[in-house]
Amino acid sequence: MSIPAVGNLLDASCATYVQVVTTTSADPAASSSSSGVAPSKSESKSKAAGSQWGRAEAVSWANSLACIFLLAATPTSAFWTYAACAHYKCALSGPIYDEHLTWDKVFPAPTLKGALVYVGWLVFQGLLYAFLPGKIGYGQRTPAGYLLPYKVNGLFAWTITHVAFVFGSFYLGIFPASIIADLWGPLLIAANAYGYILSIFSYVKAWYFPSHPEDCKFSGSIPCDIFMGIEFNPRFGEMWDFKQFHNGRPGIIAWTLIDISFAAAQYNEYGYVTNSMILLNILHMIYVVDFFYNEDWYLRTIDIAHDHFGFYLGWGDIVWLPWMYTLQAHYLLRNPISLSTAWFAFLLGMGLLGYGILRSANHQKDVVRRTDGQCAVWGKPARVIRTKYTTGDGEVHTSLLLASGFWGLAHQFNYVGDLLLSTAECLLCGAAHPLPYFYIAWMTALLLHRISRSEKRCQAKYGKYWDEYNKIVPWKLCPYVY
Repeated sequence: MSIPAVGNLLDASCATYVQVVTTTSADPAASSSSSGVAPSKSESKSKAAGSQWGRAEAVSWANSLACIFLLAATPTSAFWTYAACAHYKCALSGPIYDEHLTWDKVFPAPTLKGALVYVGWLVFQGLLYAFLPGKIGYGQRTPAGYLLPYKVNGLFAWTITHVAFVFGSFYLGIFPASIIADLWGPLLIAANAYGYILSIFSYVKAWYFPSHPEDCKFSGSIPCDIFMGIEFNPRFGEMWDFKQFHNGRPGIIAWTLIDISFAAAQYNEYGYVTNSMILLNILHMIYVVDFFYNEDWYLRTIDIAHDHFGFYLGWGDIVWLPWMYTLQAHYLLRNPISLSTAWFAFLLGMGLLGYGILRSANHQKDVVRRTDGQCAVWGKPARVIRTKYTTGDGEVHTSLLLASGFWGLAHQFNYVGDLLLSTAECLLCGAAHPLPYFYIAWMTALLLHRISRSEKRCQAKYGKYWDEYNKIVPWKLCPYVY
């Protein structure tokens, strides 16, 4: 997800779709050099020369103002929704009309326990990321020509984390299963502190000791460089990647743990867990497990293949994703809802349909990439456009643009699946408050913005080949809609 945070999850554009947090690739087709085969040393470390496609290096004053606004508005939103849920049963207007509003209702006091739990969480996930075995995957080639390796062990880490949480809470009683919900305020403070430290460190690192200087982009605007990031793939050593770790581990692994903890808190509060909370856990878990099962595909999504690492991905993965993408769980704790059997079945069906669309769309692109287009899609030979593009080192590379199956309906029809799944997760909260619907509103805006970015990126990268693809597939999201 994802900020993909302010993520994906779940962003797709011109390469191979992987999800929200969001599961999408950076282009409608994958580069043949991203096939998972280890590149030669000269391939993986090319030096940049000349112009590059990728993020713009110069920004307007309007962009700078927008970044300043987002740097202020996103943390404010996170704390406001915390206050609304913790003290006003998720009524967003609650703090406004509270004549006795105090500072600590909006900004919870930090606690030693909250800080220790959060630091322990980061250390535990860091150790799993560094030391668990996993295959080596490769992302897309960067604008400067790098083809970087990644350790793919996210599903292993997710499994160990959840087994440890369930065993430690339900069986050994070391801590209550509701610990995350119980410490929600202090954890928010601790996460914000780390998110800001990470963002500032990333900014300084990009200036003084970047991992791949050729891929750095300086906009000339300090707010934009802090928010959008300068470094493309900041790392410690050869393998410890900032993007992959922070989005996947303290971000997305936490997603399902948070749901479980709020379900436990609901049981503690009412003596039962509602079927709406159970359905939310099911739908989120399907999405998250799919993300990690296909983690090597995520390496070719827009988060990895296009976005630089700054506040947007750093603070976003640490705070925005865990706190804002789980609002439904917090809402259902404060406002328990029991669904009728028919409505439960309908929403489950809608969620599974959405998941089926995004998974099938991703699978089509993956098969085409692995077979170099020598395959069938929906019973017919895959229709592909064979392209060439140039990286900053002057090297010419080839790629495929898939123009059949779901990718023949629209450039990003996989996002329709994302939106169906997200809608189901919101509808199970009823219609009494708008807060649970923040997620679908955010996802719609996020995905439309990603489509716009993808179109510009792919046009710059593929040129005439992208024009040809647009003639074959004119729709961007859904036929006859957009």
